[in-house]
Amino acid sequence: MRTSPTLLIALSLASAPALAQTQTFLRFIATELESQPTPLPTVPPSTTDALLQSKIFVSPNGQYWASVFITLENGVTNRAVVSGTRNGIDFALARGQNIPGLNVAFESSAVGLDTEALVNDNGDISISGNLVPTTADEAIILYKRADQTFSFVAREGSPIPGIAGESFGGGLDQRQLLPDGRAVFRDGSTTGGLAASVDEFIFVGGPNGQGFAPIIQGGVTTPTNQSAGGTAILTDVELGYGFSPQTNTWITRGILQRTAPNVVLVRNGAVVLEAGQPLPGAPTPTPEFSTAFSITDAGMGPGGDWWATGRSTSGGPVWLVANGQTVFTSDNDFPGGDPGERISSLTSVNFTTRGDLQFTVFTNFARALVIVIPPNGAAPIRVVDSAIEVDLNNNGDPNDDFFTAQTIFSSFLADDNTLYMIVRNNGIGDVVGYMPVTLAPAGCDSIDFNGNGVFPEDQDVVDFFEVLAGGTCPTATCSDIDFNNNGVFPEDQDIVDFFNVLAGGSC
Repeated sequence: MRTSPTLLIALSLASAPALAQTQTFLRFIATELESQPTPLPTVPPSTTDALLQSKIFVSPNGQYWASVFITLENGVTNRAVVSGTRNGIDFALARGQNIPGLNVAFESSAVGLDTEALVNDNGDISISGNLVPTTADEAIILYKRADQTFSFVAREGSPIPGIAGESFGGGLDQRQLLPDGRAVFRDGSTTGGLAASVDEFIFVGGPNGQGFAPIIQGGVTTPTNQSAGGTAILTDVELGYGFSPQTNTWITRGILQRTAPNVVLVRNGAVVLEAGQPLPGAPTPTPEFSTAFSITDAGMGPGGDWWATGRSTSGGPVWLVANGQTVFTSDNDFPGGDPGERISSLTSVNFTTRGDLQFTVFTNFARALVIVIPPNGAAPIRVVDSAIEVDLNNNGDPNDDFFTAQTIFSSFLADDNTLYMIVRNNGIGDVVGYMPVTLAPAGCDSIDFNGNGVFPEDQDVVDFFEVLAGGTCPTATCSDIDFNNNGVFPEDQDIVDFFNVLAGGSC
């Protein structure tokens, strides 16, 4: 016999867990504060010396993070790739430190380690930089956390799988580490039989040729949807690229060699942004951007969502485009900002797997903000404002620490709604930390009833019980609250599943 909605409400209220709350302070992971510099497991051991301008990378599942720190060893500064979990650091490799199993080390010079250390859901880390002792010194190396082994993904002078007579050159840089351990990386100039006009590639692949394939080759691809007078070949493949194996889509910034070079953004062979053309969907008057100051960066999220940033002119408005639509230009109010607030600079643009767009901005109100725009069309969420309290001793009370961050260097929102950040208290020091944020869970758009992108909150629960009592869904469909997808609603399991979501579960 089917239980009545009224009885279901009474049963559910009696056993309902407390609603999840957004944490308003940052949990501590690492710091370079002189009073408590974080020890690093390098060989020999060192401590954190500076996090200034470091960039944090986080696995999509939110379990692992990686960054490149400035370190201090016996009074000498160095640089090290550092990684760990929310509980702290469990991996560090410094310049000049011998890499086990490979009998090489990254150079001790400033270029010895690149600033991007990538990490995936297994905790594997992709590291790039210049090696010693060899003349073929550029390399991308994968560290497998499960067995603590290192292997080459690409090394200058080594043969390129599938391209006879061609070897990796000295222009290696990386952008993504995929769940299966393959890296997405670029070689700006391979060596061998290929002409200089066609020797620039973006590759995806892992150690020993695992899943190796070129995504795009400069000087060969002729993109469609070109706007500025005829067709041209993509002659350069530049920094600003990405790949989604889930959707088999790619994106790259490049140059169309016309009478004068023309910068474009190409997605799966089609031009989606082109210098000299209007930004798509931008506010009126529609800004156009010049060739010299067009696309400063671009990337792709795990689910295939893409973004690009740039300026309209030298020193002109900053803009952000995502999935073919202009999110904002800095000469207009931006999503999540206050009236009259304008963006002076932009950093840390990321997409979660489900399509939440996250970015950090610095504004004319002398503050930094982390903004999240949910994929369900809900209003933008101001996740973090300036003056972030940091719980340095992790006792759950930031008020006894007296550390308030004024600047956000880097941020990254993971799929589990954990936001990682590198922040600074001006004049005191830098901290790496994390905080959970409250967003609608994946696939739960219809239970964020008021569509504001914040879930759960009291009104969502009230609306849910109104549906149980015989009301109608405020959204177009109630399919997302028939959690077990059996076409029957409401029933006991739907109620149980709803409260599992409230308690931090998933849809």
